[in-house]
Amino acid sequence: FPVTIGKVYADYVEWVTDVSLYEELIDADLVKVMADQLNAVTEEDFNKWDSNNWKITYDEARDLAKWFSVVAKEGGSVVGWW
Repeated sequence: FPVTIGKVYADYVEWVTDVSLYEELIDADLVKVMADQLNAVTEEDFNKWDSNNWKITYDEARDLAKWFSVVAKEGGSVVGWW
């Protein structure tokens, strides 16, 4: 199912997972690892890191983690589009 995520989350995702959203393909196995990493971020962690650099809120970060979890559960990959 096509969904657009990207630029607004790119720095945050790379900071947490060491994976760039600008990859042509992020395979299902790596999506699962990324989902786990994103879900492990607590509000305390998020606020401790200078979250203003990412220009997203903790709630947005949680929504992003949920999205990665759904993709991982469905065995999906993330395909780059730019």
